[in-house]
Amino acid sequence: MVDTIGNQETHVLLCSHEADAEGFEKATWAMQVPGGCVVEMEIRREGKNGDYAFASSAVFVPHVKIGNCINGGHRLISTADSWSPAHHQQ
Repeated sequence: MVDTIGNQETHVLLCSHEADAEGFEKATWAMQVPGGCVVEMEIRREGKNGDYAFASSAVFVPHVKIGNCINGGHRLISTADSWSPAHHQQ
């Protein structure tokens, strides 16, 4: 039995990679929030003894939104009208 709390549709999968030979999985998720997206990357690696190690990190990415890819997946799209690195280094 799986209990769910909250809205399951808040996070969207951007990309996923699984490598059985190396025993790891990597997934990148995004959640739309006011002003940008929270992007989370998760890595899971299986050790030789069958135990799993898990790591996760998240970062806020301003001025982006979740958009569609041509392959049916999702990607981040800039929402800034004229974004440049020099403009945002104040």
